Amino acid sequence: MANHANKKSPTVVKSNARISTAKKISQHRLAYGNKR
Repeated sequence: MANHANKKSPTVVKSNARISTAKKISQHRLAYGNKR
């Protein structure tokens, strides 16, 4: 099962990273927009 998870992890991690970064960017823009 560990090997199976390792094989799946790369794509999942990449997708999760993209989602997290997108959320951070959106939050950052909202925060800056509100401050400005």
